[in-house]
This record gives sequence, C-alpha cells and structure tokens, in this order.
Amino acid sequence: MSTTQMFHFMLFFSVLSSVHFVIRGYDSTESLSLLRIKSSLVDPVGILNNWSPKANICSWNGLACSDDQTHVVVLNLSGSGLSGLLSSEFSLLTSLQALDLSKNFLTGSIPPDFGHLQNLKELLLYSNSLSGNIPPEIGLLKKLQVLRIGDNLLTGQVPPHIANLTELRVLGISYCQLNGSIPVEIGSLKQLRSLDLQKNRFRGVIPHAISGCTEIQNFAVSNNMLEGEIPIFIGNLTKLQILNLANNSL
Repeated sequence: MSTTQMFHFMLFFSVLSSVHFVIRGYDSTESLSLLRIKSSLVDPVGILNNWSPKANICSWNGLACSDDQTHVVVLNLSGSGLSGLLSSEFSLLTSLQALDLSKNFLTGSIPPDFGHLQNLKELLLYSNSLSGNIPPEIGLLKKLQVLRIGDNLLTGQVPPHIANLTELRVLGISYCQLNGSIPVEIGSLKQLRSLDLQKNRFRGVIPHAISGCTEIQNFAVSNNMLEGEIPIFIGNLTKLQILNLANNSL
C-alpha cells in the first residue's frame, strides 16, 4: 500500500470512527436528554462530571445500559447531593426500568410527563423537597413494582389512578402532607406487600377495600387523623407482619 493510499485509508477510518462516535454519543436522543438533565441540576459533588459526549453514555456515572448497549435502563443518582427541578427530559428515557433520585435536594413538582416512562418498574423519589400533587399520570406506569415518593412536601389527595398499578409491590408515600381519605382504589393492588402512609393528614376510616390486599406484609398508617374502629378484616390479612396504626383517633 502506497503512502497516499495509506493516508486515504487512515482518513476514511477517522471519519468512520467520528460517525460511530456521534451515533453512540452526543447526537443520540438519550444522551442529548441526559445532557439537558445535567444542565438543569446543581451538582456540587461533581457526580455528573463524566456525563460528556467524549465518553460512551454507558460509562457515565449512575447509568446502566441494556445488554446490547443501545439504551439506558437504570438511572441511579441516589444521595448525590443534587438540587434543582425534575426535568421533563426524564420522560424521553423511555427504556428506563429503574429511576432512583432519592436522598437529594430536588424541588418543584413531579412532572406529569413521567407517565411516558411505561417500562419503569421502580420509581424512587423519596427524601427530597418535592411539592405539589401526585400527578394522575402516575397511573400510566403499569409495569411499576416499587413506588416510593415519601419524605417530601407533596400535598393533595392520592389520585384514584393508583388502581392501574396492578403490579405494584411497594407503595411508600409517608411523611408528606397528603390529605383526604385513604383511597379505596388501593384495594385493587393485589400484589401489594408494603403500604406505608404514615405521617400525613389522612382522615376518615380505614377502608374495607384494603382487605383485597391479601399479600400485604407491612401496613403502616400511623400519625394521621383516622377515625372509627380498627377494622375486623385486618385479622384476615394472614401474611401481615408489621401493623402500625399509632397516633390516630381510632
């Protein structure tokens, strides 16, 4: 091979490598979304420093990709010291199966656009400073197995759309400012193992519909404003291991 041919070969290889880099890096939909998410967050620890188009997206901190390395399926930035708002760009990561942003300093509301994450199995937003209502679009996440959004400043009522989450095993919305009654729709969650509604402002009685949660092992509704009698059906929840009804008006 002549020097000229070698030069042309090296030039072609360089261009091909650049194209490959653009496809797998900065110009991919997911990497663009993640870079926009990065720009919307305050990152004092520098956990997102390697979120850069110069590196393969699958090597970025807090991410895990599918086996074929084509999509991000896990985003875990728990306890990273992040502050800022939850960007609607998260909703474009439609292959996500687990999203963990717990134990940070995030503010603002939970975007309704999160309803687009229909492959999500775990959504962990607990221990932040999120406010506003729980969006009804949360009911679109029909593959969800774990939903923990407690220890925030959430207000309003639990949307009845929670009944759509028929695969849910864990529902944790304690230590918020939620009001109204405990929704009867929770009784539709036949796979539920843990229901934690502690320290809110729930009123009324413990609904008989909870008797439908026959797999439940942990039922905690302490520190609310519940009234009436302790329901007889609790004795039929044969898998129950933890029952906390303290500090109500039962």
